[in-house]
Amino acid sequence: NYDAELYACTHRFGEKMNIESLRNAMTDVSFLNQIIKQRTEAGLAATDQTTLSFTHNEELAKRGKQIAENFLRRALQYWYPKFPREGI
Repeated sequence: NYDAELYACTHRFGEKMNIESLRNAMTDVSFLNQIIKQRTEAGLAATDQTTLSFTHNEELAKRGKQIAENFLRRALQYWYPKFPREGI
């Protein structure tokens, strides 16, 4: 049961998390594209309520990448102040 796994995952993290937020974070856009493709091939509506209830993590991944890059750039500039910025 996917919902039970997500619930257990929040406890393994030791954090109180919103299950919907975790579901979004764990859902890649390729998964939604696969569902739409399968439904289309089966002759079903590609965007029914089930498909629309999922949100993929593409925006979360972009924001996470920006945060990580910013943090690493600042940390490297702090620890290696003589290193050229172009090399970071």
